[in-house]
Amino acid sequence: GDPETIWRDLMYMGYDRSLDLLYCRTVMLAFHSDRSFALHPQPFDANAYEEAMELPIKDFGKCKDLEGGRVKLYTRRAGYSGVSFAVENCGTRPLEFTLDCADSKNVMSHRGQLRASQRIPVKETKVLHHLMPETSFDPWSWSIKYSAKWL
Repeated sequence: GDPETIWRDLMYMGYDRSLDLLYCRTVMLAFHSDRSFALHPQPFDANAYEEAMELPIKDFGKCKDLEGGRVKLYTRRAGYSGVSFAVENCGTRPLEFTLDCADSKNVMSHRGQLRASQRIPVKETKVLHHLMPETSFDPWSWSIKYSAKWL
């Protein structure tokens, strides 16, 4: 086939021109055991899912103290394919936090809009945005503004 068609298809599948996989993840689960076992479907657990989304952002992201250290904003980049933001309330009262990414270029959020407000209880963390390019191979950039209101 035509080399440009092959490159286009490889890029569509998530590879760059160095054949590094950028836009997808492969998962394989293997069990090795001398004993028999069974896998059973489990109901969706919203709390476990939320915690699973927060954990890598907090553990591997960059942390910035805001509001005199009463708020922590975590930012985690996902290579060239996106960035995630989580906010931790370290204060003594509930927090209404708004993260506005409307000045960003060529991005979309998992929330469907670029301005998100979230009530964050004391000592809890919430994911505000997962941003990713809207058009995959076009340039993109993100910009944030925030506001914090103590309830």
